[in-house]
Amino acid sequence: MLDTDSKLVKALTLRYVLALSLVALFSTGAWVSLKLVIDAQDSTAALVNVSGRQRMLSQRVAMLSHEMVRHPTTTERELKAALALMERSHQGLTHGDEALKLPPSMSKTVREMYHGPSGTLDEQVNQYLLQAKAWLAVPDDQRTADHPALVALVATARGPLLPNLDRMVGQYQKEGEAAVSQVRLIETTIWLATMLLLLLEAVLIFHPIVNHVKNVLARLQLSKAELVSHQEALAHTVEERTADLAEQNRQLLATEAQMAVQLQALKQREDALDGIAQGILIAGVDRKLSFVNKGFERLTGYTADEVMGRSCNFLQGVDTQPDVAQALREAVVKGRSFRGEVLNYRRNGEPFWNDLSINPVHDDDMRLIGFVGVQHDVTPLKQREQAYWNVANHDHLTGLPNRQLLRDRWAQALARAQRNDRWGAALFIDLNRFKALNDGHGHEYGDQLLIQTAQRVVQSLREADTVARVGGDEFVVLLSDLDASSETAAVQAAAMAEKIRVRLAQPYDLVLPAHPDDVLHWTESSASVGWALFNGNDVNFETVLHRADQSMYQLKRAGRGESGQGDLLV
Repeated sequence: MLDTDSKLVKALTLRYVLALSLVALFSTGAWVSLKLVIDAQDSTAALVNVSGRQRMLSQRVAMLSHEMVRHPTTTERELKAALALMERSHQGLTHGDEALKLPPSMSKTVREMYHGPSGTLDEQVNQYLLQAKAWLAVPDDQRTADHPALVALVATARGPLLPNLDRMVGQYQKEGEAAVSQVRLIETTIWLATMLLLLLEAVLIFHPIVNHVKNVLARLQLSKAELVSHQEALAHTVEERTADLAEQNRQLLATEAQMAVQLQALKQREDALDGIAQGILIAGVDRKLSFVNKGFERLTGYTADEVMGRSCNFLQGVDTQPDVAQALREAVVKGRSFRGEVLNYRRNGEPFWNDLSINPVHDDDMRLIGFVGVQHDVTPLKQREQAYWNVANHDHLTGLPNRQLLRDRWAQALARAQRNDRWGAALFIDLNRFKALNDGHGHEYGDQLLIQTAQRVVQSLREADTVARVGGDEFVVLLSDLDASSETAAVQAAAMAEKIRVRLAQPYDLVLPAHPDDVLHWTESSASVGWALFNGNDVNFETVLHRADQSMYQLKRAGRGESGQGDLLV
């Protein structure tokens, strides 16, 4: 019997060592996958930002080229700077730039967009740069609005270049999201394998130990009963009784030694669970905790004594997702597995994102006897995801949504218009005399004006409306849920445009952070605000935005800093 127990202990020990090795391997794999996610996000953010800047630069080059007709001397330097930046950005996107965090390689799809057959983006950008340089070479006295070089430059900017740059930004975004998703899949696979390994540990190691201890205790009780029986039966045969008693004592000692070995193995198992970084918890069918490891204590701030006998949901709080909490409750009630990210709270009230896995445990007769849960703190990953999303979807100067996020808000506004059969409106805002401020006082004051402009526009809007910065001094506002009547909706859009125009015409006190005592009182700023209505039939964002832009441009061309008649076409 002792030899059999010894073999069993050795076998269980080998299983235990192998299981720990595999857990360590899977944990290392999860760490590597997390690093890959972070690296992929850094590269993607740089690609999206630089490619998005290319689009802005293409429009700025076209705008500055127009300005050179009227102001050749003051505009030429800005145009050359924009061309230099656009050329470097293009070189970095196609061949890599370590300073800009741009990778030297690109996907097959991106390579075909840049270097495929004739008419590709690389050819278009290079052609655009050459056209701009050709325009710079035209003598000042020959520059006119209808000059062939300027006409060709503008045609390229409005023609294939702009939509192709938009598609390139979308492709970079799509590839970055695909790369992260792939790494996440790997990480999830590793995590599931780890959980399966832990479950197999429970079935192949912990459960056999418990059964063996039960058998040892049963044999001990049987030995004691046999001893009493022999004492009563052999009362008149002292010699035989003594011999039998000695034998029973020997068996008892051997059994106690075996129990000591098994209890030591159980203690080692508990110590191993305490050494795991993840939180481990065990609950009965009544959902009350019967065991937590040291990882659980470190993760939640609760001690084992504080949580024993408590229901498993005490970590939830006011901001815990109701749908996730409901799914977790249903899984436990039905004896099913659960996996999800849950917003939980530590003992000190601090929230944390918990990657939680709950799996049922059954006995040999497949009866549910409890649950095993594994917790993993993924708060840093969630914070990085949010930070990367903000960088990719917001303007770095004003904090407003950029053109990429504006497209998403447009889709939402269009869906509401289709669902509610109501009108919406797009407002195009362009600042007047912004260049005069930059040229006369410096770009730092111009940046302060843009920041205050963004604040004033936000203060003018309803909570459901959106404002985005789409160019140097250009902003777009999306108004949702206007009236069901186009006439009334037009009145509402015009009223909002006038409200914004009046607010932006008020004087500005511009202060540089480095010189807080030096205040520039700027009274020469105003804005031209054009607008266009849309409903569920206007599925093309660029078309609606173009109508609003044209409405604004008519005002600016007329030399009026005001809000005028919008485009009522649908």
